[in-house]
Amino acid sequence: MIGKFFKTVFGLIAVILVVLAILRLTPFWDEMLPAGTIESPDFASLTPPATPNWYLVCPSEKCLNISAQSEAPDFDVPAERLRKVVTAMVQSLPNATLVEETPTRLYVVDRTAYVRWPDHVVIEILPVGENASTLIIFSRSQYGRSDFGENKSRVERWLSRLDRLLPAS
Repeated sequence: MIGKFFKTVFGLIAVILVVLAILRLTPFWDEMLPAGTIESPDFASLTPPATPNWYLVCPSEKCLNISAQSEAPDFDVPAERLRKVVTAMVQSLPNATLVEETPTRLYVVDRTAYVRWPDHVVIEILPVGENASTLIIFSRSQYGRSDFGENKSRVERWLSRLDRLLPAS
């Protein structure tokens, strides 16, 4: 009797896992986890979100009410060139969707690799003089309380990629 019960339970678990795996491989999965609307933060007055599932790279003089986890690098290219390179980089990423673009900001939904949780990333391009620029990157999870370091990992990967594509000062 107990053996039959365990076989039934394990059978049901196996069926559920197979269905989830099949759903994960379809566009329907992304519809089950909608990305929502990306907020446009005012970085000068931004305060720490209530949950710890975010990561911020920002020049210290731009984010006054929040401590960025990392200081933003300066790049030896004009802001327009940095924006074009960042845009091309984002568009080349397999799980990222450029939702909106303004002359100084990019609004991106980047989904995690395995579960495809949607995270919002706002990138602001800032001039530093005539021939240099920097950026602000604010990456934030839309679901849950913890991100298991995904936002930090994403931002560091993107900055590393930009370092290879552009000269940093």
